[in-house]
Amino acid sequence: MKCALCPLSADYGDDRPVVQDPGPLATAPKCCRQETVVIPGPALSKLRQRDDWGSPQWIESFARRTHIEGIFGNLRNQSTQNIKRGFCRVVGLPKTSLMLTFEVVAANIRIVRQWAKRTGLTTDPLCVPFPLDHGFEELDENGQICLAEPFSFDDPPDDLAS
Repeated sequence: MKCALCPLSADYGDDRPVVQDPGPLATAPKCCRQETVVIPGPALSKLRQRDDWGSPQWIESFARRTHIEGIFGNLRNQSTQNIKRGFCRVVGLPKTSLMLTFEVVAANIRIVRQWAKRTGLTTDPLCVPFPLDHGFEELDENGQICLAEPFSFDDPPDDLAS
């Protein structure tokens, strides 16, 4: 509202309502008598945001929080990463942060592999399904992993079995 006692309100547009008969300056509120107004910090928390609270831009930005909370829930879930207090037995913030980084990388790989399996996009080497035979793996002469062949000898050998 525009008020004759408040010089700052003179900058408002003509479409703003005007306070009729504001009274003498001596009885006006303190905010009208002083040159500056200090608003305490907690009152400004919504005003310190980049976007106005409740605006479409704010809603779009705040909607990202849903995804972040979902990731945190996934990391704490007992059937996935099961990260909780004492999840690793190292001492120190750098070591614990490194272990947490490994857990987050493992969770990301698991999520990408589940997505690739669900969508059928398994062209990336990270998303190739694991072979059904999880037996021993050996390297061939080129250094490539190949599944081990079954043993061709008796176990235990016949001469030791008797």
